[in-house]
Amino acid sequence: MRVNPLVVLGCSILYLLGLFGLAELVDRGRQGGSLRRFARHPVVAALTMCVYATSWTYYGTAGFARARGMQFLTIYLGVTIACALTPVIWIPLLRLVRAQSLGSPADLLAFRYRHPWTGPLVTIFTLAGSLPYLAQQIQAVSSSLSAISGVGHTQLLGFGFCAIVAPFSAFLGARHVGGRQRHDGLAAAIAVESGVKLVALALVGGFAFFGVLGGPAGVARYLSEHPEALEALQAPARAGPWDSLLLLSGAAAFLLPRQFHVAFVESPGPGALRTASWLLPLYLLLLNLPIIPILWAGTRLSPTGEADFYVLTVAQATRTGWMPLVAFVGGLSAASSMMAVTCLALASMCLNHLVLPLRRPDPARDLYRGLITSRRILVALMVLAGFTFFLLLERHEALAQLGLISFVAVAQFLPGTLALLFWPRANTRGFLTGLGAGIAIWAVLLIWPLFQPDAPGRAAAEVAAALGMGGSVLAATTFLSLTVNIAIFASVSLIRDPQASDVEAARECARPLSMMRRSGARSPEEMTALLAPFVGDRVARAEVERARRSVGLNVGERRPAQLGRLHAAIERGISGLLGPPVGRRLVDSAFQLDERLPPALIDRLLELELSTARAPLSGTAGEVEALRRYFRGVLQELPLGICATGPLGEVVLWNASLAQLSGWPADEIVGLPLKALAEPWGGLLNDGDPKPSFARELRIMRHGKPLWLLVHHTELDAASGQVTVIQDLTARRVLEAQVAHQDRLASVGRLAAGIAHEVGNPLAGIALVAQNLRAEQPGTDVAERASQILQQSQRIDRIIRALMSFSRADGEVNGRVAEQVTLADAIHEAVELVRLGGQPRGLKLEESCAAALTVTGDRARLVQLFVNLLSNGCDASPNGSTVAIDGALDRSHQTARVAISDCGPGIPEDIRARVFEPFFTTKAPGKGTGLGLPVALSIAREHGGTISLETDAGRGTVFLVTLPIESG
Repeated sequence: MRVNPLVVLGCSILYLLGLFGLAELVDRGRQGGSLRRFARHPVVAALTMCVYATSWTYYGTAGFARARGMQFLTIYLGVTIACALTPVIWIPLLRLVRAQSLGSPADLLAFRYRHPWTGPLVTIFTLAGSLPYLAQQIQAVSSSLSAISGVGHTQLLGFGFCAIVAPFSAFLGARHVGGRQRHDGLAAAIAVESGVKLVALALVGGFAFFGVLGGPAGVARYLSEHPEALEALQAPARAGPWDSLLLLSGAAAFLLPRQFHVAFVESPGPGALRTASWLLPLYLLLLNLPIIPILWAGTRLSPTGEADFYVLTVAQATRTGWMPLVAFVGGLSAASSMMAVTCLALASMCLNHLVLPLRRPDPARDLYRGLITSRRILVALMVLAGFTFFLLLERHEALAQLGLISFVAVAQFLPGTLALLFWPRANTRGFLTGLGAGIAIWAVLLIWPLFQPDAPGRAAAEVAAALGMGGSVLAATTFLSLTVNIAIFASVSLIRDPQASDVEAARECARPLSMMRRSGARSPEEMTALLAPFVGDRVARAEVERARRSVGLNVGERRPAQLGRLHAAIERGISGLLGPPVGRRLVDSAFQLDERLPPALIDRLLELELSTARAPLSGTAGEVEALRRYFRGVLQELPLGICATGPLGEVVLWNASLAQLSGWPADEIVGLPLKALAEPWGGLLNDGDPKPSFARELRIMRHGKPLWLLVHHTELDAASGQVTVIQDLTARRVLEAQVAHQDRLASVGRLAAGIAHEVGNPLAGIALVAQNLRAEQPGTDVAERASQILQQSQRIDRIIRALMSFSRADGEVNGRVAEQVTLADAIHEAVELVRLGGQPRGLKLEESCAAALTVTGDRARLVQLFVNLLSNGCDASPNGSTVAIDGALDRSHQTARVAISDCGPGIPEDIRARVFEPFFTTKAPGKGTGLGLPVALSIAREHGGTISLETDAGRGTVFLVTLPIESG
């Protein structure tokens, strides 16, 4: 039976006006009067949480039951499970929200995970996740109104519904300036609407059971004639996915914006939550009892009709004018209450995290009135955004499907919310990266297919099938998004150490009622004066007075500890007005500018405030500010490390030089106590010497390298702390070491000249005796041994000359003659000399070189070069291995290349750069002088060549000598 559209419109307006009048009576009632007591009764407060049952429950549950069978119960069983966790989750959240004046999920998560992007990201995602739900309400009302009135323009009907709901929501739900005050009128109106939709659905369900199905006997007869009806309820339930739906509904019970608002912001206290923990499941049970009779009755009346609106189908079957109207009003109650609370919650989030951070309050204007006006405008914009989303949908989705999309969205906040209660290790980086990944998966698999149903929809179904979820995109998205979210959140939190803000926020979440701030003001009157330039005199006085009464302090309070409590209470009040990020920053800027604070900290706070000022200072104030910035810049850019600490040992200044020297940026250090710094810096700066001023030189290790530091400590007066100046002496000490090394080389040169003189004469005598023996007994063993003595004498002479050559700055030796040297002969002689020296120890020496390869140079010096490199290779190689020397022509560079390779352990990376340094050796004391490789490099450079090395741990070393074919 059709109902006149004007009648429906008139009844709808009268109904909403009646709710508005009730809210007005409650809000205008005397504080503590009967109406206020009624609105704050635990049962009424619990009924406000029944806003969970929206038009989805009222209309869409029948359609969901037709498609998913008994799975429709999961949406309400999940809430029941969540309510059972009230003492563990809901009440701790309520205490934290109350203690910090948090008004939304964005406020809560931004308070715990303190990053400039936390609040905006959560707000924008919550808004995006709520738009499908808002569109669902508009779709339900417009479609139901079209069904009972016969008007086919659903878009026009949806606009009319929004035009009625927008002012209702804006003026009813945005009466107060912040989230700290409960909207008693709104709570009473929502409680009445909860009762209306329960009664309306019960009436329709009663007619379906008795009027359409014929009571118990009729139901039995219907089931005997249609056994498929029971099978249709049971088969999908056996297929699942129960777990995903239970999880989604359980998270939505307290994380949906409207549920968070009524559970924690509008709730009178823990008693109301305890009542709701049993009343809300009971209410949902009663609300769902008529669903199956309505489903079977609607199937009998309209087998091919849209199951989402079987409530209206059954109501119209009564052939009366009032039953369809009652059914419609019940759906209107479900949709309007949801939209009012959701838009109010979203408006508060957008104001606190998107609007106010971009525009600071103007103290010349009435802050309270401005906030109320802004919130009302935002409420209307939220309704408009929901209507726009409703228009953008190319096809009508099932009501349940739209609701579940929003459920998956808010479920992404579940890991972060549970972590702030139970996991102090959680950090902001992990939360933001995990949430971002979950958002991306949600958007690709659920939102994109709404607007492009073909390819994206098939892709989402393929993902669900690949995960073994039977094509259930919802279950696949829930599993995949939350798994990735939790995995990234936990991994990053475990890998990255929490920052100081994370540690502080975790401590505040664990003990929300023991918060206290260090106040820079000395009285409530001074707090008012400090706050007035930021929010205006009227607001400053009202907020300080409200906070003073809330903590029970006298007007003349002067005790520092009590003023700290008042500071915290004012911060909570301002946070309730402007949101936690803006409120905390504003109060800190106003109250911490006190002469008792360390001067450097005052300067830092002033700089932060002035950097965010919209207009530059002028006149004398501008000149003072310019001078202050100049001197601070001087301190920051000094080539000396400067650390200043306050009277309590906290770091208040950490300049750029010290940040570079220590590797710790100032942002991570300022505010920490010195004793919290890791060694060696904590002990180096926190010296307990009682002298007023002293200096000391220290040697510390940083990244495996030594640093020499000259540390000056200066103790200021007891109220100011200490200043430490650190001078880096490392470059000076390195230079001094280099000078000492050069002096040692000069001494070696003088010593070499003396050795040449002292050793040369007896060596000449030995050579003459050997020559005489060889001449007197030619062809005998004595002659052969005399020749060997003569060769070794010549080798000693060459070694002495090489030492003298190395000690000379120009590397030249008087009397040296350049000649054409055959490399093969020089290499062969070097190998024979190494063998004669007893080096091989069972080693195999291999040589290879083209016979025609020649270079210009000193033959003896080249032989010495190869002997040194071969000896070095033999020392490094194990017994029985092979040391090879190979010479070849490099035609591309016109050079001769000689490679000496060994089978040793290789050269460690940390000493490769030092192997050619004089006197550097890795051999045991007495086994090496550290001159072999430096002398070889000197000889190569004398001939215009180079030496390079290639080494690999455990696989030996190759020294590559490059010599020019033509050399002067």
